[in-house]
Amino acid sequence: LSSLLQYVDHVLMRDEDCHNRPPYVTQACVSCNMQWDKAGTRSIFLPLSPCNHWIHYRCLVWLATSDGPHKNKCPICNKQLFEWDGISALTLATRTSLPMGNEQTVTLLSVTSDRTDYEQECQLIDNIITCRFFKELVKPSGFSDNSPDLVQCFNDVLNDLRLMGRPQSKWLKWSTTTGSLLFGMLVAIKMRRFLVEAHGRIRQTEAWIAWENGCRSLQGRILKEVH
Repeated sequence: LSSLLQYVDHVLMRDEDCHNRPPYVTQACVSCNMQWDKAGTRSIFLPLSPCNHWIHYRCLVWLATSDGPHKNKCPICNKQLFEWDGISALTLATRTSLPMGNEQTVTLLSVTSDRTDYEQECQLIDNIITCRFFKELVKPSGFSDNSPDLVQCFNDVLNDLRLMGRPQSKWLKWSTTTGSLLFGMLVAIKMRRFLVEAHGRIRQTEAWIAWENGCRSLQGRILKEVH
């Protein structure tokens, strides 16, 4: 099966000829049950593949970001449509401006939620980025301007997270190649923000050029994987 992002971008959204052209003018969405052209928020109406049941795009994303039994299945026939992982759902929700689900877990000692787990893991990633950057600063540089190797720093961050068994939060977990690449891009975005905000002068270095090239390469791999 395709990953969630592959399914949406490559399978559903590319078949534009059938968008907003249901077989019946009163066709209802299989998720919200609203007539296709009378939903509260305007959204593309399209057939799921391969079952051909019709759904609003926003409803599909909402299902994928919820914790219900149909997050990766057709609500009508229960056909599994794609391989689900949290980072792909987070990417789609962010792109569609939809809130993520926020299920709570209650134990005798604490109450946690998906959002809390996500925020704590994001903070952990930020802390590892900071630590690895300062370690890279004291290493011998391979660049003529003695700038720190940012690509190596990024790879060390990912390796540290892997050794820690991260990510663990629902919205950062991945189980597909697409998800792995998306998580890498999330770490890259966080690292770029840290560098720009705290060490802006590094953008004038050779290391920054190599880093930017690496980010573009990662972005290209994501586009190739999805499309």
